[in-house]
This record gives sequence, C-alpha cells and structure tokens, in this order.
Amino acid sequence: MADKYRLAFLTVAFIGLLSGSVWAQQKPNIYINCATSTTRCYQDYLLQSLYTCNFVRDASSATIQVLVTEKPNSQGGYRINFEFTGMNELVGKKDTLFFDLPQGQTEEYVRSMIVTHLSKGLSFLLHHTAFEKAFDAKVNESFVQADSVYIENRDLWKGWNFTAAFEGYMEGQSNYLYYNVGPKIAIRKITPKHKLVVNIQQGFKKNSYTIDEIKQSILIKSLDIIPLYARSINEHWSVGGIMHYRSSEYSNIKSSIRIAPLLEYNLFPYSKNTIKQIRFVYQAGVQSFDYYGESIWNKIQETLPYQRLAILTDVTRNWGSIRGSVQSSSYLNDLTKNRLSFVSECSFRLAKGLFFNITGQFEMVNDQISLLKNPLDETTYLLGGQQLATKNNFWAEFGISYNFGSKYTSIVNPRMGSLDEVWFQNK
Repeated sequence: MADKYRLAFLTVAFIGLLSGSVWAQQKPNIYINCATSTTRCYQDYLLQSLYTCNFVRDASSATIQVLVTEKPNSQGGYRINFEFTGMNELVGKKDTLFFDLPQGQTEEYVRSMIVTHLSKGLSFLLHHTAFEKAFDAKVNESFVQADSVYIENRDLWKGWNFTAAFEGYMEGQSNYLYYNVGPKIAIRKITPKHKLVVNIQQGFKKNSYTIDEIKQSILIKSLDIIPLYARSINEHWSVGGIMHYRSSEYSNIKSSIRIAPLLEYNLFPYSKNTIKQIRFVYQAGVQSFDYYGESIWNKIQETLPYQRLAILTDVTRNWGSIRGSVQSSSYLNDLTKNRLSFVSECSFRLAKGLFFNITGQFEMVNDQISLLKNPLDETTYLLGGQQLATKNNFWAEFGISYNFGSKYTSIVNPRMGSLDEVWFQNK
C-alpha cells in the first residue's frame, strides 16, 4: 500500500514539474499598437524575428501591449518611441524606451533597430516572470554596430540638415491630361534650445481637355518659402518668429509676405511630446499683397495687420490617437475678414476588434481678399485656373472596421501578397 501512495505521489509531483516546465516555456502574448497607419512597425518582420512571442490581435488578450509612436527629430530622421504596458498577469508593469533614426537609413537598418530596442523593452518587463526564459529575439548585430559608429562619428555638418524632394501626380486619357508636380526643399538646424526650419515648395499644376478636336489647357504655378525660428524658454513656453513668402496664380497673388512673432504654450511638458501635447500658438503681425489683377476690394497692392491663434493637439494612448488643430485668423483692421479651420486625424478603439477612424479638414472662409474683381472666362474656372468665392472648404475620410477570429497573428505567409487585396486600416 505504501508503494502505491509513493507511486501516486511521484506521479503527481512529476505532472506538477512538467506543468511548471510547460508554463515556463509558454510564449508571452504581445500586442503591437501602431499609433497611425504610417507608423513603421514592420509587423511581419517582428513576427519572424521575435519568434518566441505570440502576437495577438487585441490588447485584452495580451501579456504586454506596446504602443509605437514616430516623431520627426532634429537629424531630419525620426524618433521611435515604445511604451510598454503590462496586461493581465503583468498588470502594473510599465516602461518607456526610444531611439533616434538618422535620415537616409535603409529599411533593413530601420527594422533591425526596431527589433533590437523592442526586445530590450520586452526583456525588462518579462524579467523575473514565468516568461523570462521563453523570451528570445534574433537581432542583426551589424546594424546595431553601425548605429554606434554613426553616433561616435564627428558631425561635419554642425547640426545642419537638408532634405530635397521632387513629388508629383499624373493621370490622363487620350483627350485628357492632369499633373501636379514640384520640388521641395527643407533646411533645418535643431537643438534642445533652438529650432530653425526653412521650407521651400514650388508647384506646377496643368489641366487640359480636348473636346471636338479643340484643346483647352491651363498651367498654374505657385511658390512658398516659409522660414520659422523657435527658442525654448522652459518645459511649457517657447518664443519665435515666422515669415511666409507666397506667390500663387490660382489665388491672384503675385507676391505676398507675412511676418510675425510667435508665442507658444504647451499644456504638457515638451519632454512628453511623443505621448501627448496640446499647444496654444499665437501670432500677430503684418501681411503685404501684390496682386496680378485688381481685387474685389479695388486693390492692386495692400498691407494689412493680422492675427492667428492655433490650438494643436497630438495625443497617442493605448485607446487610440487624436491629432488635429483648430486655427482662427483675422485681419485686425476688419475682424469680419476671418477664417476658422479644423483639421483632425482620429482613431478610436471602441471595443474589442472595433475601430472608428476619421481624417479631414473643414474651413469657414471669410477672408478671400485676393479674389479677382473682373472674372476670367468660364473655361479658366472650370479647368481650376482661378479660385472662386466660397464660404467653406472641406474634405473628409472616415470609416469603421471590425476584426474577429483567432486572437493570434504569429504566422507570416507572404505568398501572393498584395494581389487584388482589399486593405483594411486597423490601428
């Protein structure tokens, strides 16, 4: 009888040890929460590299939720920020980790660095837990070393950064052509105390139709040069100045110069900018105009005082993200000549697997002082060659999506990918 009890005890003990071993070896469930649809999360690459993690579709099933945000940095690149939040059995554990991406890096470098820093954060949260020994990651060490070499190298540019681009869009048929192209240049020097940015953009837009062998076409040119300077005062206040030179055939503006000092207050500390910011920016200055043709106010030239208040929001949390601005501007000599603009990009997780997304802009317009007094021919307006009087401008994109099925997403199979697929946004 004693042998039977001894055998039963050993059997139970063995099962207990086996269960403990299985528990120790099971994979943690990881939920990657990309802040926006453009945030570089490289989900497939993460699934292949962090092979001892289960990646799940919903935060409620996760052991750790990782919020990934991406912001421009002073190098002309980006700062990638990871916010780790323990869920379920790890509730209460938190950590934050970030790294800077210099400009001009390859996709392979970027995604390798993301895996490197993501694995560091996960290792920290999983330390002294049942998942500690089960967690592992494959990391391309050559790219990690390349990053160290970059940081150690001397900065020959003294903090100055330049970006040049040429962008365009074209569509057409045998009797129709439309294109919108132009170069862009950005010049930056950014330090913790000072920020100097100069943006230059040239635009060329052409629209043409051929009807009954008669061709109607128009080419519209524009130029914008916007230098901006900002100086940090403390964690909440900044001062600076802005100038905007503009030339636009569409708006009947041969040349316009706007110049003003800036004052900004951030409700949250600037050091928390990757997580949340609500900034109030006020400017008051003067704007001069030189028109192509006489305006509806019988002016060919004029200089007016103006003011503008902007409220800019950028909040990224685990429940979703809100990015947007409200801007109100007016001419001080006549407050009825004003404009109110709303811009938003919002994504909300309403419930498990259910998301609501909206992006758009709406403007209430009462300040079209540059409109031509003598209208051009109808063809010019129909081809988009000159602006018309309006009381509002708007555009919007919105949608709702629901994801259901298996909670695991850890299998990668790229065969026949992107072949007549319907793409769903799921943040």
